[in-house]
Amino acid sequence: MEERTLALIKPHVFDDFQRSGANIVIADIQARYIALVLKIIAVRSFKMNKDFIENFYQEHINRPFFKDIVREMLSGCSFAMVLEGIGAVNKVRELNGATNPAEAKIGTLRYDYGRHEKGPHNGVHGSDSKKNAPREIRIVFGEI
Repeated sequence: MEERTLALIKPHVFDDFQRSGANIVIADIQARYIALVLKIIAVRSFKMNKDFIENFYQEHINRPFFKDIVREMLSGCSFAMVLEGIGAVNKVRELNGATNPAEAKIGTLRYDYGRHEKGPHNGVHGSDSKKNAPREIRIVFGEI
């Protein structure tokens, strides 16, 4: 059954890969999602504010690393995509790789675009479940 999920490219990726240009980074990541037989339904580039971050990452607010998430997400623009296809949530999570880029497998987005240190600079975000995907999509895109 087709489902939708949210994928975000985090701000530090554009700083880290500015030599190759944001468009090349976005195109590479999109091509890799499309190769999983996922359709891109919507895209948006935007800068988050603190209220947005607290709403989006509400499950992490009381965790010690939340301040690092806020700092990372306020540091520049994020690029969001709604992806649709059979098993979209799991396909995106698998391609994204382990949350900690130092533990991510070669060929995953977090291995390629994350900073290989523990922290919020893991390159990309993907909805963690079929339950959370619609909530995250609504926060970023409204009703689509």
